[in-house]
Amino acid sequence: MKQIKIFLLLIISNSVLGQNKIIDTLKYEIVYNYKYQINKADTLNIQTESMVLKIGKHLSEYVSYNKTLVKEKLKEMSESGNVDMRNVPKARILYRIVKDHSNKDILFFNSFGTTKLFYYEPIGQFFWQLIDEEKEILGYKCKKAITTFSGRDYIAWYSIDLTLSEGPYKFYGLPGLILSISDDKRQHAFDAIGIKKINESYNLEYDKHVKVSKSEYLQTVNKIKEKPSLMAQSDLMQFSKEMLDKLDTKGKEKFNYENNPIELTE
Repeated sequence: MKQIKIFLLLIISNSVLGQNKIIDTLKYEIVYNYKYQINKADTLNIQTESMVLKIGKHLSEYVSYNKTLVKEKLKEMSESGNVDMRNVPKARILYRIVKDHSNKDILFFNSFGTTKLFYYEPIGQFFWQLIDEEKEILGYKCKKAITTFSGRDYIAWYSIDLTLSEGPYKFYGLPGLILSISDDKRQHAFDAIGIKKINESYNLEYDKHVKVSKSEYLQTVNKIKEKPSLMAQSDLMQFSKEMLDKLDTKGKEKFNYENNPIELTE
């Protein structure tokens, strides 16, 4: 835990205290069914999570639908003081992605127990090949496109009726909203299941995440993989060595099994 604390202290000068506010009005909400194979060899273990993409004029936010439910319940709790959180489903996908098109940045937020980090990276340049094929998704006429991203080949279907150059995860850049995209092995697949117009003011929340560089973020992830019990430790709670050893054993087994991330190359 001391290593993580020292590491964070070294980068705290770049923390959220110095961040500019990002404000927009969100106009569209798209819900995707995200299916992903967490182990390269285990084709039967397919996880699913509903993900929400909200799109404004200058930015978009992509996050687990269950995380939005927790946020709504916490807001109700602060207002009424009487909300039952026991039936709120937990999110498996903890990261949150904000595409800031005004500054051409992606903000990637993630949490590891009590460690909350985010980093900036430039919005990547996707080289799309447009294919002369069509099909219908959710009543919208869509066209096909293919691209390569972070070690995987992807097939996308984008709406020619919704001229929003956006998509789930980090994907964007087509002449229409991406309603379906998956790698060619369908180990990671995003399929839109609902679209609606909204009118929602947006003020980016950093939620006490500490700003780091992407390389510092990856260093922290590697430290946690080497010693998963770091996620459970804090100044407010102490664990016995026996408990920490058990957490490390189980955590390493989990990390070793979950060996099929969406991004294969950095």
